Amino acid sequence: MNSGEIDRYTPDQVIRRYSIVKSAVYKRIDQLGIQSVKVGQRAYYTAEQVRLMDELHEHIRRGGNAPEFIKAKRLNPGSNGASNDSFHNESSALINFPADLSQFISKIVAEVLKQIGAAQKPNPLDYLRELEESAQKRWPLRTSDIADLLGMEPEEILSYSDQFFEAGFLFRRLSFPSRGEVAWQVHKLEKR
Repeated sequence: MNSGEIDRYTPDQVIRRYSIVKSAVYKRIDQLGIQSVKVGQRAYYTAEQVRLMDELHEHIRRGGNAPEFIKAKRLNPGSNGASNDSFHNESSALINFPADLSQFISKIVAEVLKQIGAAQKPNPLDYLRELEESAQKRWPLRTSDIADLLGMEPEEILSYSDQFFEAGFLFRRLSFPSRGEVAWQVHKLEKR
């Protein structure tokens, strides 16, 4: 090794070397399958690994991308950047495993969300209770709050001049805003 050449680089040195965000550097390291070398408690990248990252950086700077680079170099990202023809063997169980795992996890998440959704089905009368409480306590409501409760667009509510009727309630526009929005006073209409 040349006495002037650095033989190992810290992660911070590698990140500064490319003048790109940390996450992009780690994504490239992951795409190349590079593993840091531990010396005591510190992690380092070898000069050979950094040369490979330099080549990828130059390839991307010229308009290429990591998968093209990996294919052109015949790299196997699972073997720390080493060349290996079996990387492109589609019948490999290791190549198919992440897709299968991803599908399995997706199915679990979908089932959990389905169960949560069933358990938290909203009561269709809840919005009326909230409007009634607001009317009783004379709380001003923002346009966005009313839009959410009534299932309307805020623009539709704002299109009403000073007042409108909906779901047995009178909504009167107030002369002051509430948290930066038009405020409304809610009044419950009494049965005659």
